[in-house]
Amino acid sequence: MKQIAKVLLIILPVFLIAPAGFPAPDTQTEVMTEALLKKCDAILKEAYRTITTRHYYMPKHKPKEVIRFSTEYTLNRFEEKFDPVFGRRMMKRIRQYLKENPIENIDDIAAFCRKFTEGIESKKGRRVYDLFAVGFLKALKDPFSAYITGETMTRIRKSMRGDSPASFGLGARPKEGKWIVTTIPHGYPAFDAGIQPGDILVEIDGKPLNALSESEAYQLFKAKKGQKRSFRIFRTGWNRAHEFVLEPKKRPRELIDIDVLRKNIGYIRVASFTGNASRQFLRALAELKGDGIEGLVLDLRNDPGGTVQDCIRIAQTFLENGKTITFTRPKSARMPEMRSSNRNPTKMPLVVLVNGASASASEMLSGALQANKRALIIGEQSYGKGVGQNYLTIRASRGDRVLRLTTFGYFLRDEEGREWSPDKVGVTPDIDAKPDLLKGNRFESVWKLRHTGLIEDYVTEVYQKHPKKMYNLAIDDEGKPENYPGIDGLISNAAKITQNGLTADIVRREVRAALRKFVAEKEKVSFVADPIDDAQLKVALDTVQGLMDGKFTIEDRLAYGYLKHATNPKSAAGEKPTEAKGEEKPPRPRPRPRRGKRRRDKEPLLTGETKRAA
Repeated sequence: MKQIAKVLLIILPVFLIAPAGFPAPDTQTEVMTEALLKKCDAILKEAYRTITTRHYYMPKHKPKEVIRFSTEYTLNRFEEKFDPVFGRRMMKRIRQYLKENPIENIDDIAAFCRKFTEGIESKKGRRVYDLFAVGFLKALKDPFSAYITGETMTRIRKSMRGDSPASFGLGARPKEGKWIVTTIPHGYPAFDAGIQPGDILVEIDGKPLNALSESEAYQLFKAKKGQKRSFRIFRTGWNRAHEFVLEPKKRPRELIDIDVLRKNIGYIRVASFTGNASRQFLRALAELKGDGIEGLVLDLRNDPGGTVQDCIRIAQTFLENGKTITFTRPKSARMPEMRSSNRNPTKMPLVVLVNGASASASEMLSGALQANKRALIIGEQSYGKGVGQNYLTIRASRGDRVLRLTTFGYFLRDEEGREWSPDKVGVTPDIDAKPDLLKGNRFESVWKLRHTGLIEDYVTEVYQKHPKKMYNLAIDDEGKPENYPGIDGLISNAAKITQNGLTADIVRREVRAALRKFVAEKEKVSFVADPIDDAQLKVALDTVQGLMDGKFTIEDRLAYGYLKHATNPKSAAGEKPTEAKGEEKPPRPRPRPRRGKRRRDKEPLLTGETKRAA
């Protein structure tokens, strides 16, 4: 009896602490104490106050809508975020509570959280508070804002410095019931595999994404070094979806790649505006000038964005003193209108390549160059992200919780005073150029040919016999199949195997792609640009050549596609630009901090995520 009494003395206090309907926590597990409850209350209220006063989209929403949506969002995810038994038990009590205590404001949410987390395991209790905070952001329908815990913030800071973790380099977002590929950064496995922006992601490791919740789907994008995943992709024009097996790798240290094409045209590709991209860019441009280039192609395709500061520094390289680069709304003391201060800009002919995965800072740069009639934009409509984010530390959390918050939209202005934002519309190219992608039966034939090993066997065998010739063909084969020794036999075998009559040029392209990969690995060299088989780059090179030869000017070829989105059309007649309708009044200046005290929310301005949906 004495032993039973001792056991009861240990167990009973735990059940007295834990609310009815909840499993009692382990006696050694930290629980939601009064001190922790007060801290979580403060974090939640500060997050709500910050979001509702500083978010760029907040004027379009009412606070009650945010509260209601956040409550529904949280309750709908109880069983998903907790084990089913625990979630169901909570929901029974919650429904009864809400009948008597409807949630109408932030104080009601705090009271609700306290009621249902007091005394339970702290990890689960904090998760309830975090779900409400995430719900505030979800209510604003902003895919670029996030509620971040301490560990995630550490990874983001490393990524911004250029030290990214291993990744597949594939970003996707749900849209109209489908997961659409949005970002394919250069240098990652997805880019090397040929996956394109706009492709439809059907499955990951055999799991249909449409059958999963968003949070469950996003978990599958996370990668560990050496862990391969299978991605089933469908593209418009294909007969069926195809499987791509990718192995994650870290992003290359260098964010800038350069090349000299057609003897005197420079080529610079910017992977992203993170780390020290602008410094690398200036070094690269100086190197190309030393090589005697007379024109430049700036490739921003698949560039997801980065910091505003890097974008501004690169834009100033080409824009004359006083030219507007960008300005923000609402007007921000931290980011006034940005104008070039360069009194000696680079003046050589310039074209910029963009596509559907060029987003944010890359749109700011390309749009500013277009607006100032400094460059022609070539390619496809860009992504359409004209908003920027700040990282704001929630002070009550002491650095453990951070908001990545959309706090401003950025705008462009042309020389006639017309203003517009690329948000949700993108940058319209002056010259449309599509990538040369295979479709239908031809792609099926190429897919079949790639899996036979014929191409790799041919490349290996012929390279051993003619190493110098094949090395030169990897650089430039003039687009002629007959330049390759013994390729006729390969073309004949390919036609028999695929039974679809592949053209000699398609086989040549496959051979050249495999050859460039083989030479890069064997000779430890890198091939940057492909002026032979990159259809968009060929258009860009022809355009630069035309500018260099004086056949036409930039102004001759400007399409002014942005005019359908611009305001202040009367300013073209010399009138002073007026404020856009519906513009918010600028916020009152915030009090300056006392000397010696550092403002914790002073983080770099961002116009793009360093890691996309993936």
